[in-house]
Amino acid sequence: MIRIVKQIFVRSLDTEGEWLLLPLVPTTATLDMGHTPEEAGDLTSYQLEATLRFCPDTARHNLCVKVVFDDDSSATFGTEDLPVKLEITQAETTVIECDYEC
Repeated sequence: MIRIVKQIFVRSLDTEGEWLLLPLVPTTATLDMGHTPEEAGDLTSYQLEATLRFCPDTARHNLCVKVVFDDDSSATFGTEDLPVKLEITQAETTVIECDYEC
């Protein structure tokens, strides 16, 4: 299910930093979430894509990500054992993407 994202917060797992609000370009972020039954339990997958006004250094760290949706509900993913690594593409704007499964 694809959801519209209002805000994205990231926390570095490399430095144990505080939550940082990413500078999103409004209405450019989506998160596609899926669940697949496996023998060992459910596999949850996340596909995040967003355009940022600029790329903060923290975005290049191993991350925990918290996504806030347009209805103010949220989803959090990324752990010490299985951190999120963003794929970053820079031009006039910065596009971040990640595929994450847990």
